[in-house]
Amino acid sequence: YHQTLLNEQYASSTSNNYHQTLLRASKSSPSNLAALRKLVPASREQLKSCIQTIHQVVYPQDTKQDEANAQLVLDFGNLANAASKRALSQLDDTIRNSSPAIQSSKVTKRIRQDLQDALRDEISTLAEIQLSKLRTSCFESFKTNLSKLRLSPNLSSDMNAVAQKSIANFIQLSKGIHVNNNNNNNKIPTSSILSPSLSSLSLSLNLHQHQQQMIPPPKILPGTTILASYPRSGNTLLRNLLERITNILTGSDTRPNRSLSRSLSKTLAGEGITSSQTCPIIKTHFPERTGCMPFTAHRILLITRNPYDAIDSYWNMCCTNAHDRTLDDIVYSIYADKFRDLVRSEIGVWNEFHSYWLQQQQQKQQQQQQQEQQQ
Repeated sequence: YHQTLLNEQYASSTSNNYHQTLLRASKSSPSNLAALRKLVPASREQLKSCIQTIHQVVYPQDTKQDEANAQLVLDFGNLANAASKRALSQLDDTIRNSSPAIQSSKVTKRIRQDLQDALRDEISTLAEIQLSKLRTSCFESFKTNLSKLRLSPNLSSDMNAVAQKSIANFIQLSKGIHVNNNNNNNKIPTSSILSPSLSSLSLSLNLHQHQQQMIPPPKILPGTTILASYPRSGNTLLRNLLERITNILTGSDTRPNRSLSRSLSKTLAGEGITSSQTCPIIKTHFPERTGCMPFTAHRILLITRNPYDAIDSYWNMCCTNAHDRTLDDIVYSIYADKFRDLVRSEIGVWNEFHSYWLQQQQQKQQQQQQQEQQQ
């Protein structure tokens, strides 16, 4: 009879040693058997009730109870502590309402310890899922904040600052998930639960790897490359594309205190910078106008736009003092004479600008040919 009862009560037990210990105890004392019959079902019921209470918060209704469907609960620690404390307290009430023989039984103590261990194991698994969800959430937030950074000479340090902020946020939020590790009778030991410090280290490694993927080491030619263009020919557009594609900061020889330069500096941090160490690619409108400071260049990319479109866009910029505004047609009618005068003047400037750079190319080719002949 004893053997049959124990097999029924402990059919789901995973500890053979514990099973054998209870078996020996039940044979040695009727009070131990009485404790088994009364407290084991109560213990299992409290374990089931505790986990169901947590699952109701962690998992939405009608969803599979796995990590993919779990919701992030930032106060998981309080939830788990309260549920486990209630489970142990209710088992303690059952023990206090039992006979003195059951209260003093060694089996009673083992049953309570078994419940405490089972709660620890179940809650540990759920806590690890919560920390994993929090890591994913903080990592996604990190990538979002990373995409908002402006390209600048301080980009690397700015990215590190975003990463450190994400880690600090994770550590702070993980405190609410971590189950209280206290030695009180109604607290659950959590030595097996992944600690916030170890979890934050895992997050830090993920952030570092993502940073390395975001900014691969640029492979560029030494020296300075010029982006030369007549105004309104697409120089700024090309710089934006280059910076987003290559993560290489581009500069310009414009005066940084001009209103147009200040508006461009909102997206192009290299305005007014001509140092090749900082900006290996530099915009210029020379010789249409002279930049704010001289610098040495090693190669040139000449950007050319249809002069009708370029001069018309230049007229819009002169009238609006902005790079992204368009005049109404009525303005062309009211100031038709001024527009014609501008076109007649600027078409000559446009031609001289391109002729200058084409002559530079021809002279360089002639020099190279002479050097080859001498060699």
